Amino acid sequence: KQGDAQYSYTFKGWDPEITAVTGNASYTAVYDRTVNTYTVTWKDDAGNVIGTETYEYGQTPAHDAPVKENTAQYTYTFAGWSPEIEAVKEDAVYTAVFNATVNTYTVTFRDDSENVLFSKVYSYGDVPAYEGDEVTKEATAQYSYIFAGWSDGETVYTGTLPAVTGNTAYTAVFDSTVNSYTISFVNWNDELLETGTYQYGATPAYSGETPVKEGDAQYSYTFDGWDSEISEVTGDKTYKAVFTQTVNEYTVTFKAENGTVLAEEKYEYGTVPAYTGTIPVKEGTEEHIYSFA
Repeated sequence: KQGDAQYSYTFKGWDPEITAVTGNASYTAVYDRTVNTYTVTWKDDAGNVIGTETYEYGQTPAHDAPVKENTAQYTYTFAGWSPEIEAVKEDAVYTAVFNATVNTYTVTFRDDSENVLFSKVYSYGDVPAYEGDEVTKEATAQYSYIFAGWSDGETVYTGTLPAVTGNTAYTAVFDSTVNSYTISFVNWNDELLETGTYQYGATPAYSGETPVKEGDAQYSYTFDGWDSEISEVTGDKTYKAVFTQTVNEYTVTFKAENGTVLAEEKYEYGTVPAYTGTIPVKEGTEEHIYSFA
């Protein structure tokens, strides 16, 4: 007996059972009926077989929801089978269908002290851009800083940043310039002797003529250096000439009336001299006798 999609038939015998002929007889073939089975194949969306099962005609096949590994760009959610599952009528192949959602990532911008300046969520493939306040770094005594770009730890970007492929932190990068300062050398009366520009850390040197301070009757002055030891430059600075003060000495001479030197000695300015020699005498005449006055 010819089968169909649902059944297959196997000859079983005759009805009624065949017996010795005693007259005209009619026998009808009898068949066993078997429900047909079919193979249902399950595939992922790349065409790889993930399962094969056998079902009887009319049964509704089922399979656990497959999982598709997410990528940096997409997260996948199982959406069903193609074609739509129906009761078994023949061999069938069902292919998994997934919904793809573009992943989002956080891009963070930080200063070089790890403080967050700006943060934003972007979809995979978007090109991020800093939208915060102007990026600056406070100058130190040694350096001034100019913003140079963003670093992801491996590459410094001075222009457009690369498209987003994952959570990323960018750190501000700065170019540094050594600061320069004015160093001045002045005399005791603040008269400018020499001035120059030096970078931080350099040791200045005076190259002019030796400073001079004019003396007076009481004092003479000798240059003794600067009001502070010359050291490495850390800022604008003025060095002032310092002088050693020496009290002047003078010669005091005691003379006789006729100009003969009786005594001669040096005294410091302001000292009261004293004659310690023999009292001067002047020879008298017939007219006068002289006494030292």
